[in-house]
Amino acid sequence: MVQASEIVKAYGAYYLNAGQNEKRILRLLTQGAVTPESMTKIKTKDTIYRLAQVTLGNIIQPFRKGFHAKGDVTFTPNEIRLFHIKVDADISPDDVEDTWLGFLAGQDLARKDWPLVKYVIENLYIPQIHGDLENYAYFNGVYKAPVDGQPTDPKDCMDGLKIQLQRGVDATVNPMNHIASVAELNPASIFDQIEAFDDAIGETLGGAYENTKMTIFVSPAMLKAYKRDKRSQGFYDPQSGKDINNNIDFSPRDVVALPSMIGYKYAFATPTSNLLHLTKRGEGKAKIKLEESKREVIMLTDWWEAVGFGCNSVVWTNQPKTA
Repeated sequence: MVQASEIVKAYGAYYLNAGQNEKRILRLLTQGAVTPESMTKIKTKDTIYRLAQVTLGNIIQPFRKGFHAKGDVTFTPNEIRLFHIKVDADISPDDVEDTWLGFLAGQDLARKDWPLVKYVIENLYIPQIHGDLENYAYFNGVYKAPVDGQPTDPKDCMDGLKIQLQRGVDATVNPMNHIASVAELNPASIFDQIEAFDDAIGETLGGAYENTKMTIFVSPAMLKAYKRDKRSQGFYDPQSGKDINNNIDFSPRDVVALPSMIGYKYAFATPTSNLLHLTKRGEGKAKIKLEESKREVIMLTDWWEAVGFGCNSVVWTNQPKTA
């Protein structure tokens, strides 16, 4: 729905060509979809993407005569559910024709071809789709089945990474690695906390991942605090102009901020290959179907999407347990 009542109140219910154009329509910045850029992208035809983790128990033993079998191969299922997401919107293009916004009207009888429709799709709806996913769904989302007659929220669209981390640290079967030794991130001591977090990765699973490149994800505020704390440790030389980087010393890992984690005071880490972004008909986010009914233009699209972890055993987080 296009609301032009305030424009009419201020500028009148008529169109007067005074040189106005799209450059005079100012809008706030919209957060882009940043989180998927740090993930392994998978296109699938499935609505439930099924994986399995395999483990082998220890097998060596002291020699003794005879045969003594040892070492169980265990397959553990893991599935990532994709969620069906949609956008429904309607516009009555005639609402702008006799207003200051009249330059967005058109002469065609087909309202869906008017400049207004193209403008709101390209400049408003598509950026807002990516912003809603980043701000509410990718990390903070908790799926809630829609009920007719009740309002919905962007965070209801899918299970985000935060709820999956919580389930992972609370699990008794196939749990994630809980780093209880590192408390809630504190800007005053975050440099030491991140180093302790990194050390804990190398001290689990027999040290197998000590030299594995991966990212420790934090919120933007926590990354800024990390670099400030790193600066306070003397890592910045203003004479040389050397920048403070996101690297962790003596480690193949680094620290990266995700806008989706704003307000989150913990961290998580996993190899890029284990952090998955799955889509089915994902191009629907950028291709909006137009239908015209009488003089109303209907805009709609839908797609399937999910984020998740391929293997819980190679995820580390200091997010507290609830159980």
